[in-house]
Amino acid sequence: MLHSRTLRYLDEVARAGSIRRAAERLNVSPTAVNKQILAYELDHGIRVFERLPRGMRLTTAGEALIGHIRRTLQDYRQTEIYIEQLRGLRAGSIRLGTMSGLTSGLLASILTAFHRDHPAVTVSVHTMSSAELTRMVIEDELDLCLGYNLPADPQLATVASFDGRLGAVMRADHPLAGASVLRVQDCIAYPLVMPLPGMAMATTIGTLFAHEDATARPVCTTNSIELMKNMLASGDFITFISRFDMLSVSGATSLVHIPLAGTMPQNTLSLIRHRRRKRDLSITLLADLLQDAIRTLAPGH
Repeated sequence: MLHSRTLRYLDEVARAGSIRRAAERLNVSPTAVNKQILAYELDHGIRVFERLPRGMRLTTAGEALIGHIRRTLQDYRQTEIYIEQLRGLRAGSIRLGTMSGLTSGLLASILTAFHRDHPAVTVSVHTMSSAELTRMVIEDELDLCLGYNLPADPQLATVASFDGRLGAVMRADHPLAGASVLRVQDCIAYPLVMPLPGMAMATTIGTLFAHEDATARPVCTTNSIELMKNMLASGDFITFISRFDMLSVSGATSLVHIPLAGTMPQNTLSLIRHRRRKRDLSITLLADLLQDAIRTLAPGH
């Protein structure tokens, strides 16, 4: 065992009130129990029990010690249960919903790491709008969803949320790439690649341009975040996306994400689950992995 017999012996004597009864419950000899108690008291220079004619009673020091022992043993029992669950995690399935921008890079490395640790668990990934994501979690068609500006609902619980504010994204050798901060007006002098109307990102960018009293005249509009990033890598194009849509993707080191000045619309990346539905261990492990990975990419980390 991780913890010595002494802890179990002390705990059982405190519960039973006598060495003999404790020994019976532990299925050992009273002499063995007594030796463990005496050895502990000698090593630590304290008396744990008062030896009375009719049994054993904790001293003041013993009461403090037994509280610690019971917390330690309880924590250990919970750890054993968790380890046994991990051993039994040989199969299962998880339904994860998200948005297309996140699937093009961020999720790939996370799911690869999850598969490495839990190769028998299948993860199905569905991309859709924010309203569809929350509806499917509520209706038990998804176990988790990861998306921007997800609608609030009393049936949903937020596992984690992160600031996914937009920035200007361009090639590292773009004329504006050396700036520490940019305004929208600085960017519209260059060709823009923008999301199609109807996408959540397009709504956020529209709010941003309205705040800055700017007009977007994109040379290309698309619902493919991957196409947007590939175009950025091949010319002097600019777009406006979150760091989470940009980082951890193939070739992302050739792109830079520059903060924007002015009033920024809210763009919150959230991991959501159903508030009351029971989750199995595999879902919890994936949720933890998603949180840890996204946190490392968050601004200011």
